[in-house]
Amino acid sequence: MTVDGSTAGSIGTGLVVFLGIGKGDTIADADYLVDKLLGLRIFPDQSGKMSLSVQEASGGLLIVCNSSGTRSILLDKLSGIV
Repeated sequence: MTVDGSTAGSIGTGLVVFLGIGKGDTIADADYLVDKLLGLRIFPDQSGKMSLSVQEASGGLLIVCNSSGTRSILLDKLSGIV
């Protein structure tokens, strides 16, 4: 991802997540989103079956937020996980 011609983020294997956060969103909402994102089994295993999570596939998450106010809640939840 580039911003004003400079690389602001990049990812290899993983998910690019375009995240919209509103004033009414809570830490419980962030917990739910983290669980959902980390629980998706959309990466192929050795036999080609889509059965691995992003963590099992040694992937990462590139989170693109449209709100900086609550952004840190989700990023704090994800730090150290992937």
